[in-house]
Parts: sequence; structure tokens; C-alpha cells
Amino acid sequence: MDDKLSTPIKLILKKKPELLNPKIRWYKSFLTESSKLKCLATILVSILSLLAIFFLSGCGTNEPDAGDLRGTLEGRVTNSLDGEPIDDVAISLSGPETRSEIVGRDGLYRFENVLVGTYTVTASHPLYETNSIEISLQSLSTSEGDIALIGLRQAEIQPLAFDFGDLKTSMDLSIKNIGLDDLNFTVESSEGWLSVDKISVTVRSQNETLLKVRIDRNLLDIGDNSATLLLNSPGIDSQSIPVTVIKNNVNKAILFIQQSFVDFGHSNTSVDLTIQNIGKNQLSWEFTTDQEWLSVSKVSGTLSADQSDVIEILADRTGLGDGVYEGRLIATSNGGEKSIIVKTEVIKDLGNPDNLLVPVGLRAYYTFNNGTSDDVVGNHPIYDAQALLFNNNAPLDGYYVKFDGDGDFIELSGNPMFNRSPGVVHGTISLWLRSKVGGALVAVPYESTNAFNEFMAGFDANTFVHSISNSSARACCYDTHGFFSANAGSLLLDDEWHHVALVYKGDTEEAFLFIDGQQIARSFYEFYPFLGRAMDAEFFKIGSDYNAGTINPGIFDFNGDMDNIRIYNRPLSNSEIIELYEAKQ
Repeated sequence: MDDKLSTPIKLILKKKPELLNPKIRWYKSFLTESSKLKCLATILVSILSLLAIFFLSGCGTNEPDAGDLRGTLEGRVTNSLDGEPIDDVAISLSGPETRSEIVGRDGLYRFENVLVGTYTVTASHPLYETNSIEISLQSLSTSEGDIALIGLRQAEIQPLAFDFGDLKTSMDLSIKNIGLDDLNFTVESSEGWLSVDKISVTVRSQNETLLKVRIDRNLLDIGDNSATLLLNSPGIDSQSIPVTVIKNNVNKAILFIQQSFVDFGHSNTSVDLTIQNIGKNQLSWEFTTDQEWLSVSKVSGTLSADQSDVIEILADRTGLGDGVYEGRLIATSNGGEKSIIVKTEVIKDLGNPDNLLVPVGLRAYYTFNNGTSDDVVGNHPIYDAQALLFNNNAPLDGYYVKFDGDGDFIELSGNPMFNRSPGVVHGTISLWLRSKVGGALVAVPYESTNAFNEFMAGFDANTFVHSISNSSARACCYDTHGFFSANAGSLLLDDEWHHVALVYKGDTEEAFLFIDGQQIARSFYEFYPFLGRAMDAEFFKIGSDYNAGTINPGIFDFNGDMDNIRIYNRPLSNSEIIELYEAKQ
């Protein structure tokens, strides 16, 4: 911008406007003085207002002290039946504040310095029903609130009803004390024909007592009879147990069959069944089945009073595939009905080599005779036999396989271990061993990897371990699921030959350990999916644990000798194991 033009403009802007017009200057002065007076008046009014508020507030009620807004809550917790105090009760306070405490033997609770307001006080104890009350707390006061608790049932009674039918004369009554204190019971019967062996009993804490409940059928009326057993105990609600019983006309025909379950196993084709008429009139009976493979030698007949007959139950497995089968045999008559569960099993590809002892179910058999690692059955040759073969001067003839405890093992191509049926996995491993140290005998990896074992068995100087899925504590070893507390040191570690058999019975979920023909230990376990996966694994290792040193400390590579290794797809019987032991096979 040009400097000559800008300078005059700046000078004009700096001139005071009142100099240009005297009237404007007077009016501006007047407005300024009026504004000052108005501002001063506003300030004075504000100060007076504040003073008035302060003065009026000072004339009212004083502000309460913090301590004036608090008080005390207290009370006692008692048993609703006898009013006695209950100790170890958890008391919780909810409201403007939350607090909690455990009461002592006097049952008293007390919460001090609590903010005023309405509170919910809750009392809880494992043996009593939880109860709550509401309490209003005023300033600088103590509010009381007693709480009564109703005791929970501290006894489990089974059964809760008895049905003696037309034959039974006695049944057991179980009383289990699940509480902390001893319980005293008295038993009353509503009818003379119903009695118990004890009319009063003391059941200790965490214990169970059985009472024998009896029926005197001579005192019954013909037809249906009913009665009640009444169990009384201080502090617990009375338990009423209904009892029903039938007395048939003495001239009536009555069907009686003792058996309610028949198991054919995998080899039996017939089982005898006895039917009886324990009544006084002639009995007409008939059998029906719900499976084509299940039949009877005689489908109908008659029996005179107090007579019996024996028929055969027949199982025809022709056309059935591998698996466990279950059927029902139903007997109907003019003297009642009876249902019988019948079970059988089919195992194909049993392998039946000539001139072998206990051949049924034998899937693999290694004798190591002639210095070879051939499978006598011919199904599962060893493809990685890293163990060395030595001439044997021990009582057993032929060769044996020697493990040095430092990496020697035998690995099978495929897994002959178990026969797998619907819902059932089972088998037997039989072998001879000689050792001073012990170690792992057999192991099967999880899904053909060495991440962990689905199955292993072995021993050291202290323990024989049979692990079903040692990948998880839920199914492994120690005290549960397959831990055999056998004294392996005295039984096996003497540098002498011993026969060891491991039996797995899938239908009853049991594992057995046999040493030299004698059953040493028995264990129950849950199968889960692991035995099925073990059966499907591609590898089966003898003489080494797939994950030694991590899951089973001390059960490492086997150090010693083995011979006559047999693998079955079925659980062998005690007599079959004795037969193998005595024949040194």
C-alpha cells in the first residue's frame, strides 16, 4: 500500500470523536456516570442477598456431624426347631454399605458404624436353608434383627418306597448321614405285618446304616396291602416311606424265574434257563424274543403246582458282524410275567493258528525263536526291531529279545492290540520278562504321534503303573484309573523269568494285572475316547514309553529280557492265563 495515502487516515482515526461534537461529548459523559452508579447498586444488592441467605441459614437446623449418620446392626442366628444358636454362619449385609462376617458359637452378629438406611441381612450355612431379613437403621441407634434357619435334610434315605411284590419277604433300607453331627432315628410301622430289625439307630456323621425291612406274609390279606414306615429324627423332618405288597390266592399259579440277565460271551451258543410254578394251580407259559438271533428250545408249555422245567436259550451269531448285541426274552403266563436281558458278543478274525495254546483272539505272537522277529500268527510283523537278539540259556527254550534300557524298543506295523466293538474296547497282553530294573513294557501313542500316550504299562522298584491315557490327570494312574500298587520290587525285579498278563475288559471297564498266573491287582476306570484312539493308532511300541520322563517318571525304557509276547483282541479268563503261565507260553 502507498505510504502517502495511509498516513492521513491513521491520524484521523486517532482523533477523539467528542472533540468533533461537544454535544456528543456531554452525552457520553452522562452515560458513563450512570453506568457506574448502576453497577455499584447491583453489587450492593448482591452483597445484601448473600448476607440474607447466610443469616437465614444460620437461623435454621445445624448440619449433622458425620457420626450422626451412622448406627449399629446386630442380631442372633438360631435353629428354627429348637431356638438354639448356630455357629459358623456367614452373615452378609447389603444396602448403603456391604459387609460380611462369620458368627461364633453364640450365633451373634454385629455391624458397627454403619450408614443409616435399609439393609438386607442374609444368613447362609451349608446345612441350613439360606434366610434373609430387612432392617431399617436410624441415625445414632442400634437396630436388631434375629434370623432363624431351617435345617436341610442331613440324611439320605434309600429307597423312598418299597414294593415287595408277591414274593419278597425282606429288603434293605439305607440311611446315610451326610451332616456333621451324629443322627438318632426311631422307626415306626403302621401295620403289624411290617417290621424292621431295629426300631432305633444312631448313624454317625458321614456313615451309612442298613436296616432290614421284613414282611410277615402270614398276616397279610389276600390282594394288595399297603403300609407306612415313619423315620423320626430330632432336627430333621420326619420321612414317610410307603410300603406295598401283594398276597396272591394260595390256589393261584405263580411264575418264578431266578435269572434276569444272561451273558453268552463270544463263544457260548446255549444257556440253560429254569422256570418254576411256585403256586398251587396249573401254570401256562410262553416265551417271545425281540431279536432274530435270540431264540429258545421250547416256546410254550405248562407246569403243575410246585413243578419246574429247564429250557435252552439259544444264540445264533450267523450273519452278525463284530460287536456287542443285546436282546430281551419275555415270559408271559397266567401266573405273571418275567423279562430277561440277554447279551452276546461277536469277534471276527480271531486268528486260529494250528498247534497254539489259547489261540482264540490271538492277533500277534512273537516267540523270537531261531533269532527272528516274525509274528507266529503272521498278521503283524515287526518292521523296526532295534532290540538285539541273543542266545538264551534261561529255562525257556529258543531265543528272547534283550533291551538295554537306553533306547532299545520294538515297534509293530499296525496295531493288533484291541478288538473294537460298539461301545466296548478290550484286549489282553501276555509276555514273559526277566529284569533287575524294569521300565516300560508297552505303549501306544495318541493318533500316531509321540505327543503323549493313550496307553502304557510298566514298572519300577516301587510301583506297577497301568496308565489309560496318561495325557490327562482325569484318567491317569495314581490312586485312580489304573494305578496298581503292586510290590513290583519283590515280585519282578529278581532277575528271574516271570509271566505278566495285562487284561482290559471294556464291558465292565476293568483292568487286571496278573503275575505268574495270579491276579495281583484290579482297577476300574472310565474309557473316554482314548482306548478307541489307541486301537486306531498306527504304532504299537514294546520296551519303551513314547513320552518317557515327562508323564511317568521312573518308567523309562525297559532294561531286561522279554519273550513270548502275545496280543489278544479279547480279555483272557483266569484259567487261560494260568494255562499260558504253566505252559511257559
